[in-house]
Amino acid sequence: MNDVASQRADQVARSSLATTLHRHTTARAAERGAPRLAVLMTEIAFAAKVVARETRQAALTGQLETIGSANASGDAQKALDVMANRIFLDCLDASGLVAAVVSEELKEAELQQCDSEAEYLVCLDPIDGSGNLKAGTSMGSIFGVYHRTRSGSCTDVEQELLNEASLVAGGYALYGAATAFVYTLGERVDGFVLDQGIGEFLLVHPDIRCPESGGGYSINTGRSHLWEPGVLDFVRHLDELSPETGRPYTLRYSGAFMADLHRILLEGGIYCYPADRDHPEGKLRLLYEAAPLGFLVETAGGRASSGRAPINEVPRRSLHQTTPLALGSVKDVVSYEQYLVGASG
Repeated sequence: MNDVASQRADQVARSSLATTLHRHTTARAAERGAPRLAVLMTEIAFAAKVVARETRQAALTGQLETIGSANASGDAQKALDVMANRIFLDCLDASGLVAAVVSEELKEAELQQCDSEAEYLVCLDPIDGSGNLKAGTSMGSIFGVYHRTRSGSCTDVEQELLNEASLVAGGYALYGAATAFVYTLGERVDGFVLDQGIGEFLLVHPDIRCPESGGGYSINTGRSHLWEPGVLDFVRHLDELSPETGRPYTLRYSGAFMADLHRILLEGGIYCYPADRDHPEGKLRLLYEAAPLGFLVETAGGRASSGRAPINEVPRRSLHQTTPLALGSVKDVVSYEQYLVGASG
């Protein structure tokens, strides 16, 4: 190794890039007095590594085709959806800490370990945006970890999740040009990127803080004919020329939820998936999409809302319950809420 390369290696070793996800979760979980939570996070991260590999090879291994079945939301399943779901289930089971898993790909909760060590329930979307893969765009995985208030018996997991369990961790993996992993245990949000050469997630975004306001928004304007008046008024507001208030905002909607959210988390702005005439209760699932991502964004100093209430105040009614969702910078989400309330009188 020459002198320049040696110096560079030394710099990397001393930088935050020397912080692996495993070391990071171990330290954070110990600070919370929940060391076994680090074991669970390690298994979730390992599942994300395997899913990242499968997404890169999906076109070569025939994983892009639908297989004739539907998930809990009624969407046609691809082979990749089912494979990713199995990967996460197997890794979670291997932790020995998960009593049951709720997944978008399963109509019912899958029981795993029902002994005294199984103190968590995990809700997840194994592959969000698998329809984007043929076009070569990004996808992601979303997870929420809920702490049980009881131990042992898994006689009524649904009631535990809806009435008792508390959300203690949330995050996502983003599969694109690089594989990112962003998570929170409730005090801070940290972002990692997978180094393919060594097979480790390395810290690249320590203590992420979502800017108070941004200059971009992400919403599917192709459904604008179905929106309520408040949403239409808000988008018109963002599009208006007002240099003193930083408008117009730039519309950046990729159809890849995790990619759009990742940008907004780092750069500011707002992501919206509002209710509309076809989906009056919204379309994003509360337990494994809206709640864990809302938990993460708010921990990073942002705001998460249904448009009329904070996401963490939306009552849980069913495992696959849907909700409208707005996520991002505090000022932008508050403005969105004001437009919705104002339009409804």
